[in-house]
Parts: sequence; C-alpha cells; structure tokens
Amino acid sequence: MDTLEDVVTAMNDSLNADQFDSELFGNLITTLNELCNSMILLNYELLESLNSSFHSRIIFFDFEFYNEERLLRVQSNKTKAIKSANFELAANMRNLEKDCLKYIDFKKQCGFEKSIFVILHNFLIYAYFGTAKNDWLIKEYLNQDKGFGNLNIGYLLYCLKHDS
Repeated sequence: MDTLEDVVTAMNDSLNADQFDSELFGNLITTLNELCNSMILLNYELLESLNSSFHSRIIFFDFEFYNEERLLRVQSNKTKAIKSANFELAANMRNLEKDCLKYIDFKKQCGFEKSIFVILHNFLIYAYFGTAKNDWLIKEYLNQDKGFGNLNIGYLLYCLKHDS
C-alpha cells in the first residue's frame, strides 16, 4: 500500500468481503498509522505552515443510530414529555433531536447512503450504517483496538459549509 487512498480502498473492500479477515484489517490499520506518521515526519514544515495534519484515528459516525426514524420517535417523545411536564426527559430528547439533525444534515451534505470509509478534511471517517456485510465485525474490531477517535460532527458540518 503506497497511499492513504489505497488503504481506504482496501478498508472499503473489507466492508463487504465474503469473510472478514481481522489480520488483514489490522495490517491496514498499522499501514494507515505508518503512512500518517511518515507524512507528519516528511511534511512537518508544510503541515505546520498550513496549520494542518492528517489524523490517523478513525472517526466513527453512527448513521444506524442517528437517523430519520429515530428523529421522529425522539420528537414524539419530546412532545409527550412536555405535555406530562417531565422537563428533564424533554431536555434529553431535545439534545438527542439536535444530534439526529446534525447527523442527518452531515449525511445529506456528504451524500452518504451506505457504510464507507472516506477521507474528509484530513480525517478518516467511518460512516456506519450497519448494512454492509462486515459492518458489525469492523465496528467491534475498531472498538476493541480503540481505533476510534472523537470528533464533534458539528466541526465537520462547519467545515463543509465554509468550503469554498
């Protein structure tokens, strides 16, 4: 694997492979980290001047959980909570509603329709829909490997809206 794009392509191939090969996937993660480390070492001055770097952690966005159906249920539960004067539950539902709306907006802006690994604003994103053959296995592998990083979806929405 010579480039990040090659690694991402191989990771996407793993999503629907007949048999999930955890050793191969582990090697892809290792290669990803090595490529990122070499980019940082080789291009440190360039990256510093651009105030940028590539983040080797995989950013997980769960579109299986934060989806349109959940949004409708949350909105209904929020309305019921308000009517019954359960304001703590209503506030929790409001926060979940906001998260669902952000995910739905992000999904639409990026055109995500199925699970995919993609490089976006120097982050490797795993858009998880739970529909690919090996989605669950890859998600579990990355959870065990602590391969996920954290990133507020609002940050990427901001970046997408301010791209020129």
